[in-house]
Amino acid sequence: MSDLPNPQSYYIFLNISVSTRKPFGAIIKDGQEVLRAIWGQKRAWTLTYDDRDNGICMFYDTESGGSLGLKNSVSNRNSIFRVTDPGVEAQRWKLNKVGDDSFTIQLVTPVLLELFWYVHHAGAEIKAVAATSTERTRAWRFEAVDGSK
Repeated sequence: MSDLPNPQSYYIFLNISVSTRKPFGAIIKDGQEVLRAIWGQKRAWTLTYDDRDNGICMFYDTESGGSLGLKNSVSNRNSIFRVTDPGVEAQRWKLNKVGDDSFTIQLVTPVLLELFWYVHHAGAEIKAVAATSTERTRAWRFEAVDGSK
């Protein structure tokens, strides 16, 4: 798909209209491992593709190299983490174009689950949740770290 972002490093932002000029960035706070949407902050993520034609990709922390994925635990409740465990394969995600410059990010699973990146409010953990309504699906935009398109 030519309308997908190129494989490179990006800042990922929640694609919502707010009265401020600072977007909500997908970041991991220092000393933590869980992905959050934080107002006015950003972190670089490297996007690579396993199958670009179908939008199948992986996200890696540009600084640490850890990948974004789910941890298999009931207590984590589908929170998205930076996974740094050796030998753990990177989680596959699917980018779905939903606007001029925005995408949903869907978990790729072997069963028919439709789980998408979702955040309830600023500062909250970004989770992979079922798309049971339009309010449960969030669009995200990618801003190239190097300023390219």
